[in-house]
Amino acid sequence: MDVSRFFAAFFAESREGLDAFEAGLLAFERGEGSADTLNTVFRAAHSIKGGAATFGFPAIAEFTHGAETLLDGVRAGTHALDGAAIGDLLAAGDALRGLIDAAEHGAAFDETALVSLRARLAAHVDGPL
Repeated sequence: MDVSRFFAAFFAESREGLDAFEAGLLAFERGEGSADTLNTVFRAAHSIKGGAATFGFPAIAEFTHGAETLLDGVRAGTHALDGAAIGDLLAAGDALRGLIDAAEHGAAFDETALVSLRARLAAHVDGPL
């Protein structure tokens, strides 16, 4: 089955998910986040990761996994969602937009730009609560 006919829907839904992802994180930044907000942010990342894996965009899926892992830990109470984590997750959202744009237009994305951000997301997961 040729799944390429579904790419446009994936790209559009991913951007909608990123809008929800960013809006939720900004709510936390303002001190207005809730458990429901956190679940919305997590689901957005999870959906983008799953869609990317399904449609053959491993760079998007792998990068999103780092954000999803951090958010899952926040939901479980094992990781903090402090200002630094929110900032890094917002930066991850920007990077995901770039990855999605590159995938949609068949362009290359500068992988080296993601190395530092991946490490920062992982540090939130691996560091103290």
